Amino acid sequence: PLLIVAREREHCPQMEYLSYAAQRVAATLPVALPAYATFWLFLAFGSVYLPGKVHQGVQLGSSKKRLNYKCNGFLLLVTSVVAFFVGSVGLGLFPVTIVYDNIAGFLFTVQVWTLLHTAHLYLRGRDSKEAADLGIPDREKDLDIFRTLWFGVEVNPRLSEKFDWKFFAYRPAMIFWLIVNFSIAGAQYRDAGHLTWNMMVYQFTTGWYVVDYFWHE
Repeated sequence: PLLIVAREREHCPQMEYLSYAAQRVAATLPVALPAYATFWLFLAFGSVYLPGKVHQGVQLGSSKKRLNYKCNGFLLLVTSVVAFFVGSVGLGLFPVTIVYDNIAGFLFTVQVWTLLHTAHLYLRGRDSKEAADLGIPDREKDLDIFRTLWFGVEVNPRLSEKFDWKFFAYRPAMIFWLIVNFSIAGAQYRDAGHLTWNMMVYQFTTGWYVVDYFWHE
């Protein structure tokens, strides 16, 4: 991702790309890091406290226990989009183009958070009571870290009874995808004075995909 950002500069050696990418990250991280942290916490809070129908999952193992899942993703999506435009267009707290203008910092923040969170779930899962559900002996888990990273160690990692990491994972990804798209469209309108047909078709198709996902959650 850093090299993609650095491609803004043409005809430069690879090491200059790396240097430029690092400079872009350093310049945009002070905006991107708190912005993404606020966005993520907003979604986590909304996932727990916004109303939604509670559904039970499948039976788990010999205990036949069923976990509860609050399906309020569509309401969370609408709330997030409204909050984004109220904060940017309505109140002027930040520009619509915030992600586009600080893309290097956002890419860096998301990548680092993903790696740290993956390591956290892996280490937490190895010590959980569900670690044996995969049927992988401890000896094999020690030797094959990539297999356990891919399949996961803990079957249903949860922060609490109301917050399921696996169920929540798609929410920041899907909703942030929409916010990124809005930011890119805002940048095109700012720079060109209009939206191209390609941009409008892309916004419609990806927007439909995200809305469809949460509507059928």
